[in-house]
Amino acid sequence: MELRQEIEALEKLNKFLEGKILRLTQVEDSPEHWIKIESQDTIFTIVSAYSDPVTKKILESINEKPLTISEIIERTNLPQTTTYRKINEMIHSKLIRSVGLFLNKDHKRVHSFSAVIKHMRMYFEENEVLMFVIAEDNAFP
Repeated sequence: MELRQEIEALEKLNKFLEGKILRLTQVEDSPEHWIKIESQDTIFTIVSAYSDPVTKKILESINEKPLTISEIIERTNLPQTTTYRKINEMIHSKLIRSVGLFLNKDHKRVHSFSAVIKHMRMYFEENEVLMFVIAEDNAFP
């Protein structure tokens, strides 16, 4: 394929993706709304988290259903200290949140955690990174 044909193919793909972005951001009657992340620092935090294999593994484990730390450790086979450290980092970064307290089998109160970001899309446009997410209610302003 010649360079000209490759450029034309990329331009067509770019127009297609631009159309998708517009449709995603303009769906008002959808129960889930795509939110544009404006802050480049927030985008960096999210990308960094998902770039780290351990953090990504934890986020994926709690994306569909909230889990306690013990359940996360069991599903991910990660060391307890690593899991606690990563959970604390993600709480601080607002990538996860506690969704409730529960009594475990030892009758101790434990938190259940859920990933804030449920779906994410990234686009690269000239010198800018565009990120859109579907997040839990009130997760992002």
